[in-house]
Amino acid sequence: MTRFCFLIALSLLLSTNCFSKTILISNQAPLEITLVSLQNPNCFDPLGSINVIATGGTPGYTYVWNTGANGPTITSISTGDYNVVVTDGDGSTSISSFQS
Repeated sequence: MTRFCFLIALSLLLSTNCFSKTILISNQAPLEITLVSLQNPNCFDPLGSINVIATGGTPGYTYVWNTGANGPTITSISTGDYNVVVTDGDGSTSISSFQS
């Protein structure tokens, strides 16, 4: 399937009122982040991990966690809140948050 993206700008002037609307039409699936696994820390294993996968958008994904880690998986995490920002090959971003 060939990817396409069109940007349509419409301006309409009616006597004293002006209407303007910009529409982006694309056959590309939106960039999404899916949780693959989340291992919570516990008494027997005080360090957990989170693994995600990006889909949609344009391949060439980069993952940046609020811990400074890069990649789809973070390990050796303690209990807390974690955010990941995924950027696709076109520069679109998606953000997801997880609690361990």
